[in-house]
Amino acid sequence: MFTFRHLAGGTGPFAVEKAFADLEGTGLADKLPRFLLAQGDRCAPQALAWEKAKAQGFPKGYENDYPIIENPEPLIPTIATGEPKTYPLMAPLVKRSGGEIFEINEELAIDIARLVAYERVIKIGPASTAAIAGLFESLKRGYINDGETVFINMGEGANRAFGFMHKAAYTTQEVSSVDDCDRFNREDYKEKVWEPFERY
Repeated sequence: MFTFRHLAGGTGPFAVEKAFADLEGTGLADKLPRFLLAQGDRCAPQALAWEKAKAQGFPKGYENDYPIIENPEPLIPTIATGEPKTYPLMAPLVKRSGGEIFEINEELAIDIARLVAYERVIKIGPASTAAIAGLFESLKRGYINDGETVFINMGEGANRAFGFMHKAAYTTQEVSSVDDCDRFNREDYKEKVWEPFERY
């Protein structure tokens, strides 16, 4: 099993670890899932540290070697933690699970929100789009295969991100009378919402 989530300060994976520890012996979960953690590319100190450590074969003390990003300018501010103080604890957890930490393209956030709204009829906030982007990126990198179980831990709804949801909504059409209105056909949007991901 894989668990995807967006990565900010790094506390989320510990909650998932605790949940699986609490389920041990119940028959509901037999082992810790692989953590596949997505960090926005505008502020990704943990992804950068992980990539460096992985390239060096995870040398002793790798978990204490991470950059600090001062004054990041992210598109998804809720997951931008420039100084990830939990990395020394979180990185070994991800390694133990056989997981990965990687960057995702923050510019896809609006497109992902539109896709989820279309396919699942739910509104998600910007941080949650990073978890979905993590799924696409993991498929691209070959981290998961057909038939494997995936759990996407999103956690953030749209209510606290009004500006984001306003951008995600397609342009409204101004009309002067009811006669100017076109009948809404949901299928007209299917190709449009999937187009950004067809070549991913």
